[in-house]
Amino acid sequence: MKTNRLFKTQLAAALLLAAINSQLSTAHAQIPLSSSGGQIIRQAGSYYLTGNLSVRSGNGIIIATNGVTLDLRGFTISTAPATPGPYPTPASAAGTAILLNSGLSDITIVNGHIRSGVTNNGGVYSGSGFNYGIYYSGNAPMNVMISKVSVGGVLDDGINLGKNNPAVVVETCTVTTAGGHGIVASIVKDSVAADCGNTAILGTQVLNCMGSSVGGDGIEADGTAQNCYGETSSTDATPIGLMTGAAINCCGTSFHGTGLQAMEAQNCEGISWISGTGLFAYNSVQNCYGQSQTSMGLNVGGSAQNCYGNSVSGTGLNAGYTAQNCYGESTQGTGLNATLANSCYGWTSSGTGLTATYASFCFGTSVNVTGQKYNMP
Repeated sequence: MKTNRLFKTQLAAALLLAAINSQLSTAHAQIPLSSSGGQIIRQAGSYYLTGNLSVRSGNGIIIATNGVTLDLRGFTISTAPATPGPYPTPASAAGTAILLNSGLSDITIVNGHIRSGVTNNGGVYSGSGFNYGIYYSGNAPMNVMISKVSVGGVLDDGINLGKNNPAVVVETCTVTTAGGHGIVASIVKDSVAADCGNTAILGTQVLNCMGSSVGGDGIEADGTAQNCYGETSSTDATPIGLMTGAAINCCGTSFHGTGLQAMEAQNCEGISWISGTGLFAYNSVQNCYGQSQTSMGLNVGGSAQNCYGNSVSGTGLNAGYTAQNCYGESTQGTGLNATLANSCYGWTSSGTGLTATYASFCFGTSVNVTGQKYNMP
Protein backbone atom coordinates (compact mmCIF):
# COMPACT_ATOMS: atom_id res chain seq x y z
CA MET A 1 0.00 0.00 0.00
CA LYS A 2 2.82 2.40 0.88
CA THR A 3 4.54 1.58 -2.41
CA ASN A 4 1.35 2.32 -4.33
CA ARG A 5 0.96 5.72 -2.64
CA LEU A 6 4.59 6.55 -3.41
CA PHE A 7 4.08 5.59 -7.04
CA LYS A 8 0.99 7.79 -7.28
CA THR A 9 2.86 10.72 -5.73
CA GLN A 10 5.76 10.34 -8.14
CA LEU A 11 3.38 10.04 -11.09
CA ALA A 12 1.50 13.21 -10.10
CA ALA A 13 4.78 15.10 -9.77
CA ALA A 14 5.92 13.86 -13.16
CA LEU A 15 2.65 14.90 -14.81
CA LEU A 16 2.81 18.34 -13.19
CA LEU A 17 6.41 18.82 -14.35
CA ALA A 18 5.48 17.72 -17.87
CA ALA A 19 2.61 20.21 -17.94
CA ILE A 20 4.88 23.02 -16.77
CA ASN A 21 7.55 22.13 -19.35
CA SER A 22 4.89 21.99 -22.05
CA GLN A 23 3.67 25.46 -21.13
CA LEU A 24 7.19 26.83 -21.08
CA SER A 25 7.94 25.20 -24.43
CA THR A 26 4.81 26.69 -25.95
CA ALA A 27 5.58 30.12 -24.50
CA HIS A 28 9.05 30.17 -26.07
CA ALA A 29 8.23 28.39 -29.33
CA GLN A 30 8.66 30.20 -32.63
CA ILE A 31 5.42 31.05 -34.38
CA PRO A 32 5.17 30.60 -38.18
CA LEU A 33 3.71 33.30 -40.43
CA SER A 34 1.85 32.45 -43.61
CA SER A 35 3.13 33.48 -47.03
CA SER A 36 0.31 35.94 -47.69
CA GLY A 37 0.57 39.69 -47.15
CA GLY A 38 -1.23 41.71 -44.52
CA GLN A 39 0.09 39.80 -41.51
CA ILE A 40 -0.44 41.57 -38.16
CA ILE A 41 1.59 40.52 -35.13
CA ARG A 42 -0.46 41.38 -32.04
CA GLN A 43 1.22 39.26 -29.34
CA ALA A 44 4.80 39.27 -28.09
CA GLY A 45 6.89 36.35 -29.21
CA SER A 46 9.27 34.96 -31.80
CA TYR A 47 7.93 34.72 -35.34
CA TYR A 48 9.36 33.40 -38.60
CA LEU A 49 8.52 33.19 -42.28
CA THR A 50 7.89 29.77 -43.77
CA GLY A 51 8.38 30.98 -47.36
CA ASN A 52 8.50 34.04 -49.58
CA LEU A 53 5.77 36.55 -48.81
CA SER A 54 4.06 38.22 -51.78
CA VAL A 55 2.10 41.43 -51.17
CA ARG A 56 -0.51 42.58 -53.68
CA SER A 57 -1.43 45.83 -51.91
CA GLY A 58 -0.85 47.64 -48.62
CA ASN A 59 1.65 46.50 -45.98
CA GLY A 60 3.43 43.19 -45.80
CA ILE A 61 3.81 42.64 -42.04
CA ILE A 62 2.62 44.96 -39.27
CA ILE A 63 4.21 44.65 -35.83
CA ALA A 64 1.60 45.95 -33.40
CA THR A 65 3.09 45.05 -30.02
CA ASN A 66 6.30 45.15 -28.00
CA GLY A 67 8.69 42.26 -27.54
CA VAL A 68 8.71 40.78 -31.03
CA THR A 69 11.47 38.93 -32.84
CA LEU A 70 10.89 38.41 -36.56
CA ASP A 71 13.19 36.00 -38.38
CA LEU A 72 12.76 36.16 -42.14
CA ARG A 73 14.87 32.98 -42.46
CA GLY A 74 16.38 34.06 -45.76
CA PHE A 75 13.01 34.54 -47.45
CA THR A 76 11.85 37.58 -49.40
CA ILE A 77 8.98 40.01 -48.87
CA SER A 78 8.08 41.34 -52.30
CA THR A 79 5.27 43.05 -54.17
CA ALA A 80 3.01 41.32 -56.66
CA PRO A 81 1.00 42.81 -59.56
CA ALA A 82 -2.24 44.46 -58.50
CA THR A 83 -4.19 42.20 -60.84
CA PRO A 84 -3.12 38.63 -61.70
CA GLY A 85 -3.49 36.89 -65.00
CA PRO A 86 -1.80 36.97 -68.42
CA TYR A 87 -1.93 40.77 -68.52
CA PRO A 88 -1.23 41.87 -64.93
CA THR A 89 -1.49 45.48 -63.87
CA PRO A 90 1.56 46.68 -61.90
CA ALA A 91 0.79 47.86 -58.40
CA SER A 92 1.70 51.47 -57.71
CA ALA A 93 4.31 52.02 -55.01
CA ALA A 94 2.43 52.04 -51.70
CA GLY A 95 2.58 50.51 -48.25
CA THR A 96 5.51 49.23 -46.21
CA ALA A 97 7.09 45.80 -46.26
CA ILE A 98 7.49 45.72 -42.44
CA LEU A 99 5.68 48.42 -40.49
CA LEU A 100 6.14 49.09 -36.75
CA ASN A 101 3.25 50.70 -34.93
CA SER A 102 3.81 53.87 -32.90
CA GLY A 103 6.24 53.88 -29.96
CA LEU A 104 7.09 50.18 -29.85
CA SER A 105 10.11 48.74 -28.03
CA ASP A 106 12.14 45.53 -27.91
CA ILE A 107 11.89 44.62 -31.60
CA THR A 108 14.34 42.48 -33.58
CA ILE A 109 14.17 41.80 -37.34
CA VAL A 110 16.80 39.59 -38.95
CA ASN A 111 17.93 37.50 -41.92
CA GLY A 112 15.98 38.26 -45.06
CA HIS A 113 15.16 40.38 -48.05
CA ILE A 114 12.70 43.05 -49.12
CA ARG A 115 12.31 43.41 -52.87
CA SER A 116 10.32 46.10 -54.63
CA GLY A 117 10.07 47.37 -58.20
CA VAL A 118 10.97 51.07 -58.03
CA THR A 119 13.81 52.18 -60.33
CA ASN A 120 15.91 55.33 -60.70
CA ASN A 121 15.84 57.00 -64.10
CA GLY A 122 18.13 60.02 -64.09
CA GLY A 123 17.30 60.92 -60.49
CA VAL A 124 13.56 60.28 -60.86
CA TYR A 125 12.34 57.31 -58.78
CA SER A 126 9.21 55.57 -59.98
CA GLY A 127 7.63 52.17 -60.51
CA SER A 128 5.65 49.54 -58.65
CA GLY A 129 6.29 48.20 -55.19
CA PHE A 130 6.65 49.48 -51.64
CA ASN A 131 6.95 53.03 -50.40
CA TYR A 132 9.16 51.88 -47.51
CA GLY A 133 11.15 48.80 -46.64
CA ILE A 134 11.13 48.94 -42.82
CA TYR A 135 9.42 51.95 -41.28
CA TYR A 136 7.32 53.09 -38.30
CA SER A 137 4.17 55.10 -37.77
CA GLY A 138 3.74 57.78 -35.11
CA ASN A 139 6.46 57.85 -32.44
CA ALA A 140 9.84 56.31 -33.22
CA PRO A 141 10.61 52.89 -31.71
CA MET A 142 13.15 52.08 -28.96
CA ASN A 143 15.39 49.07 -28.30
CA VAL A 144 15.35 47.88 -31.90
CA MET A 145 17.84 45.73 -33.80
CA ILE A 146 17.76 45.20 -37.56
CA SER A 147 20.41 42.78 -38.77
CA LYS A 148 21.29 41.12 -42.09
CA VAL A 149 18.36 42.51 -44.05
CA SER A 150 18.58 43.72 -47.66
CA VAL A 151 16.15 46.21 -49.20
CA GLY A 152 15.88 47.08 -52.88
CA GLY A 153 13.73 49.33 -55.08
CA VAL A 154 11.53 51.41 -52.73
CA LEU A 155 9.97 54.76 -53.52
CA ASP A 156 10.96 56.43 -50.25
CA ASP A 157 13.16 55.14 -47.36
CA GLY A 158 14.82 51.75 -47.23
CA ILE A 159 15.18 51.30 -43.43
CA ASN A 160 14.06 54.21 -41.26
CA LEU A 161 13.72 53.86 -37.47
CA GLY A 162 14.55 57.46 -36.52
CA LYS A 163 17.91 58.50 -35.07
CA ASN A 164 17.00 60.13 -31.77
CA ASN A 165 16.70 56.99 -29.64
CA PRO A 166 20.18 55.67 -28.76
CA ALA A 167 19.13 52.01 -28.50
CA VAL A 168 18.24 51.62 -32.18
CA VAL A 169 20.81 49.68 -34.21
CA VAL A 170 21.03 48.68 -37.87
CA GLU A 171 23.92 46.36 -38.66
CA THR A 172 25.10 44.37 -41.68
CA CYS A 173 22.27 45.61 -43.89
CA THR A 174 22.15 46.76 -47.51
CA VAL A 175 19.81 49.17 -49.27
CA THR A 176 19.90 49.82 -53.02
CA THR A 177 17.67 52.20 -54.99
CA ALA A 178 15.66 54.18 -52.46
CA GLY A 179 13.99 57.41 -53.53
CA GLY A 180 14.44 58.87 -50.04
CA HIS A 181 16.89 57.92 -47.28
CA GLY A 182 18.71 54.63 -47.43
CA ILE A 183 19.22 53.85 -43.71
CA VAL A 184 18.19 55.99 -40.71
CA ALA A 185 19.00 54.83 -37.17
CA SER A 186 20.89 55.97 -34.11
CA ILE A 187 23.72 53.47 -34.68
CA VAL A 188 24.49 52.16 -38.16
CA LYS A 189 27.39 49.79 -38.65
CA ASP A 190 28.83 47.45 -41.29
CA SER A 191 26.14 48.53 -43.76
CA VAL A 192 25.78 49.89 -47.30
CA ALA A 193 23.19 52.21 -48.84
CA ALA A 194 23.52 53.14 -52.52
CA ASP A 195 21.55 54.89 -55.26
CA CYS A 196 19.54 56.99 -52.80
CA GLY A 197 17.56 60.12 -53.62
CA ASN A 198 18.21 61.70 -50.22
CA THR A 199 20.92 61.11 -47.58
CA ALA A 200 22.09 57.54 -47.98
CA ILE A 201 22.97 56.85 -44.31
CA LEU A 202 21.78 59.09 -41.49
CA GLY A 203 22.61 58.41 -37.84
CA THR A 204 24.39 59.46 -34.69
CA GLN A 205 27.21 56.91 -34.78
CA VAL A 206 28.10 55.44 -38.17
CA LEU A 207 30.80 52.77 -38.28
CA ASN A 208 32.31 50.82 -41.18
CA CYS A 209 29.68 51.98 -43.66
CA MET A 210 29.39 53.15 -47.25
CA GLY A 211 26.70 55.62 -48.36
CA SER A 212 26.10 56.83 -51.91
CA SER A 213 23.47 59.40 -52.90
CA VAL A 214 22.40 60.99 -56.16
CA GLY A 215 20.43 63.84 -54.58
CA GLY A 216 21.59 64.35 -50.99
CA ASP A 217 24.50 63.70 -48.67
CA GLY A 218 26.32 60.39 -48.75
CA ILE A 219 26.64 59.95 -44.95
CA GLU A 220 25.51 62.18 -42.09
CA ALA A 221 26.61 61.25 -38.56
CA ASP A 222 25.73 63.69 -35.78
CA GLY A 223 28.38 62.22 -33.49
CA THR A 224 31.14 60.11 -35.04
CA ALA A 225 31.86 58.52 -38.39
CA GLN A 226 34.63 55.94 -38.36
CA ASN A 227 36.01 53.87 -41.24
CA CYS A 228 33.31 55.21 -43.57
CA TYR A 229 33.03 56.30 -47.19
CA GLY A 230 30.37 58.75 -48.30
CA GLU A 231 29.78 60.09 -51.77
CA THR A 232 27.24 62.25 -53.57
CA SER A 233 26.88 62.68 -57.30
CA SER A 234 24.30 65.45 -56.99
CA THR A 235 24.71 68.35 -59.38
CA ASP A 236 23.71 70.81 -56.64
CA ALA A 237 26.34 72.73 -54.70
CA THR A 238 25.02 71.90 -51.23
CA PRO A 239 25.25 68.06 -50.86
CA ILE A 240 28.24 66.73 -48.93
CA GLY A 241 29.94 63.40 -49.40
CA LEU A 242 30.39 62.77 -45.67
CA MET A 243 29.36 65.11 -42.84
CA THR A 244 29.93 64.40 -39.16
CA GLY A 245 31.11 65.74 -35.83
CA ALA A 246 34.29 63.66 -35.56
CA ALA A 247 35.63 61.84 -38.63
CA ILE A 248 38.18 59.06 -38.17
CA ASN A 249 39.65 57.11 -41.09
CA CYS A 250 36.95 58.37 -43.46
CA CYS A 251 36.67 59.51 -47.07
CA GLY A 252 34.08 61.80 -48.62
CA THR A 253 33.62 62.83 -52.25
CA SER A 254 31.29 65.29 -53.95
CA PHE A 255 30.94 66.65 -57.46
CA HIS A 256 30.00 70.26 -56.68
CA GLY A 257 29.76 70.39 -52.89
CA THR A 258 32.15 69.61 -50.04
CA GLY A 259 33.76 66.19 -50.07
CA LEU A 260 34.10 65.75 -46.29
CA GLN A 261 32.92 68.14 -43.57
CA ALA A 262 33.53 67.65 -39.85
CA MET A 263 34.23 69.43 -36.60
CA GLU A 264 37.44 67.41 -36.33
CA ALA A 265 39.04 64.98 -38.76
CA GLN A 266 41.82 62.45 -38.36
CA ASN A 267 43.34 60.29 -41.10
CA CYS A 268 40.68 61.43 -43.57
CA GLU A 269 40.36 62.37 -47.21
CA GLY A 270 37.96 64.79 -48.85
CA ILE A 271 37.60 65.36 -52.59
CA SER A 272 35.44 67.80 -54.51
CA TRP A 273 35.67 66.89 -58.15
CA ILE A 274 34.45 70.16 -59.70
CA SER A 275 33.67 73.27 -57.67
CA GLY A 276 33.45 72.67 -53.90
CA THR A 277 35.89 72.33 -51.00
CA GLY A 278 37.67 69.02 -50.72
CA LEU A 279 37.86 68.73 -46.91
CA PHE A 280 36.51 71.27 -44.45
CA ALA A 281 36.85 71.11 -40.65
CA TYR A 282 35.72 73.71 -38.13
CA ASN A 283 38.31 72.93 -35.44
CA SER A 284 41.27 70.74 -36.37
CA VAL A 285 42.59 68.18 -38.82
CA GLN A 286 45.41 65.68 -38.49
CA ASN A 287 46.97 63.48 -41.17
CA CYS A 288 44.36 64.53 -43.72
CA TYR A 289 44.19 65.18 -47.45
CA GLY A 290 41.90 67.55 -49.35
CA GLN A 291 41.51 68.09 -53.07
CA SER A 292 39.50 70.57 -55.12
CA GLN A 293 39.44 71.94 -58.64
CA THR A 294 38.34 75.54 -58.14
CA SER A 295 37.96 76.03 -54.37
CA MET A 296 40.08 75.07 -51.34
CA GLY A 297 41.59 71.64 -51.24
CA LEU A 298 41.74 71.54 -47.42
CA ASN A 299 40.21 74.28 -45.28
CA VAL A 300 40.28 74.24 -41.47
CA GLY A 301 39.12 76.93 -39.08
CA GLY A 302 41.69 75.98 -36.43
CA SER A 303 44.83 73.88 -36.76
CA ALA A 304 46.19 71.49 -39.39
CA GLN A 305 48.93 68.99 -38.62
CA ASN A 306 50.67 66.67 -41.09
CA CYS A 307 48.18 67.51 -43.82
CA TYR A 308 48.21 67.96 -47.60
CA GLY A 309 45.90 70.19 -49.62
CA ASN A 310 45.68 70.44 -53.38
CA SER A 311 43.74 72.78 -55.66
CA VAL A 312 43.96 73.69 -59.32
CA SER A 313 42.81 77.29 -59.19
CA GLY A 314 42.00 77.86 -55.51
CA THR A 315 43.99 77.56 -52.27
CA GLY A 316 45.61 74.19 -51.68
CA LEU A 317 45.59 74.32 -47.86
CA ASN A 318 44.11 77.03 -45.67
CA ALA A 319 44.46 77.05 -41.88
CA GLY A 320 42.68 79.69 -39.85
CA TYR A 321 45.20 79.35 -37.06
CA THR A 322 48.17 76.95 -37.27
CA ALA A 323 49.61 74.77 -39.99
CA GLN A 324 52.37 72.41 -38.86
CA ASN A 325 54.28 69.96 -41.07
CA CYS A 326 51.85 70.65 -43.89
CA TYR A 327 52.07 70.87 -47.66
CA GLY A 328 49.84 72.99 -49.84
CA GLU A 329 49.79 72.95 -53.61
CA SER A 330 47.92 75.01 -56.19
CA THR A 331 48.45 75.35 -59.91
CA GLN A 332 47.09 78.88 -60.24
CA GLY A 333 46.22 80.02 -56.71
CA THR A 334 47.84 80.00 -53.27
CA GLY A 335 49.63 76.84 -52.22
CA LEU A 336 49.37 77.24 -48.42
CA ASN A 337 47.85 79.97 -46.29
CA ALA A 338 47.94 80.12 -42.48
CA THR A 339 48.16 82.55 -39.60
CA LEU A 340 51.04 80.60 -38.09
CA ALA A 341 53.00 78.22 -40.31
CA ASN A 342 55.62 75.89 -38.85
CA SER A 343 57.75 73.51 -40.94
CA CYS A 344 55.46 73.90 -43.96
CA TYR A 345 55.89 73.98 -47.71
CA GLY A 346 53.72 75.76 -50.26
CA TRP A 347 53.95 75.35 -54.00
CA THR A 348 52.36 77.04 -56.98
CA SER A 349 53.20 77.39 -60.62
CA SER A 350 51.68 80.82 -61.17
CA GLY A 351 50.31 82.15 -57.85
CA THR A 352 51.58 82.45 -54.29
CA GLY A 353 53.42 79.50 -52.82
CA LEU A 354 53.05 80.24 -49.10
CA THR A 355 51.51 83.12 -47.19
CA ALA A 356 51.44 83.48 -43.40
CA THR A 357 51.40 86.09 -40.67
CA TYR A 358 54.10 84.18 -38.77
CA ALA A 359 56.28 81.54 -40.36
CA SER A 360 58.95 79.25 -38.96
CA PHE A 361 61.08 76.82 -40.98
CA CYS A 362 58.87 77.22 -44.03
CA PHE A 363 59.50 77.26 -47.75
CA GLY A 364 57.44 78.37 -50.73
CA THR A 365 58.16 78.59 -54.40
CA SER A 366 56.67 82.07 -54.28
CA VAL A 367 56.77 83.12 -50.64
CA ASN A 368 54.69 86.07 -49.49
CA VAL A 369 54.88 86.41 -45.71
CA THR A 370 53.28 89.40 -43.99
CA GLY A 371 53.78 90.52 -40.41
CA GLN A 372 56.54 89.09 -38.23
CA LYS A 373 59.06 86.81 -39.92
CA TYR A 374 61.45 84.53 -38.07
CA ASN A 375 63.55 81.47 -38.73
CA MET A 376 62.88 81.70 -42.46
CA PRO A 377 65.34 79.62 -44.46
